[in-house]
Amino acid sequence: MGNKKFDLLFSCLLKTFPFIVFTAIILIPIGITFLCISHKVNIKEQIIDYTDCKAFEFDSDGSLTCAEKNVPCVCFHNINITDSLEGDVTVYYELESFDQLRSDYVNSRDDNQLMGFPVPIPSENCEPYRFVHTTKEKISISPCGAIADAMFNDTYELRNTYSNIITPFHNFGILTENEKVGYHNPENWEGWMKTEWKRKPYARIDKFQTHFENGLQAGEYELRVGYNYPSSRYSGRRKFIISANLTTTYTSLNVIGIISLVIGLILLVIASFAFIIHKRIKGNEGDNNGDVDVVNENLTGNHQPHIPEDNLYRP
Repeated sequence: MGNKKFDLLFSCLLKTFPFIVFTAIILIPIGITFLCISHKVNIKEQIIDYTDCKAFEFDSDGSLTCAEKNVPCVCFHNINITDSLEGDVTVYYELESFDQLRSDYVNSRDDNQLMGFPVPIPSENCEPYRFVHTTKEKISISPCGAIADAMFNDTYELRNTYSNIITPFHNFGILTENEKVGYHNPENWEGWMKTEWKRKPYARIDKFQTHFENGLQAGEYELRVGYNYPSSRYSGRRKFIISANLTTTYTSLNVIGIISLVIGLILLVIASFAFIIHKRIKGNEGDNNGDVDVVNENLTGNHQPHIPEDNLYRP
């Protein structure tokens, strides 16, 4: 009785096999598509060009900019953030026209140093930023080269002018794992550098601090800039960028995507199982048919009896 029920169920399954496969093929990409569109990344940015900010000095009339003075210099820039910057907030600096695409700049480095290996003698590519010559000896520079020598060192502080709260910055976790490939801190060293040109991450707002759990609130802010990098070495535009990255999940689309993907995978497993069982049954039927042919041949007398050789030619 059990075998008959199984045979009936399996027969129905085979009849609907094309439909099951077709449905699985449709549901799986639909599920993946809904999962993809259920997450939306919203990016908001506030860009502040502080190149010409006025130098702050008590004994000055405030007419000179930091770009016109000798460094170090301090200047202030007022910022109005009209919409709250929610999510993960990273601040960048950008040197708009810093010519880092020249081959002599890009190649002026020692890759082994940047990967954290001890290098007693730096690469010749680093010249003329390879050694420091003293009266007694020459000392290797680590990291060496034009890239390291051109390390930008302006500093920033962001303060809410209403609450007087300083925005908490931290400088860890601001690079992705892909950006770290090929670079590593040497042993017992803290902090290395990112050699990508133009826009670089400076810090990330600490969301674990009070008032900053959701990012940066709208309001009036004052940016304090430590104008440290000499204008003689870079005279282009300098920018401070506040970038907020917020991922929004649409629950309904996410649920539809998960259900569609799960059902599609289940149907695909069922179809694969039915196909394997069907192939095995067919194979067994072929073997059994071969055995039945042999038995029928014996029963119908087609099998000739054995006749001794001595009797074959006896008259």
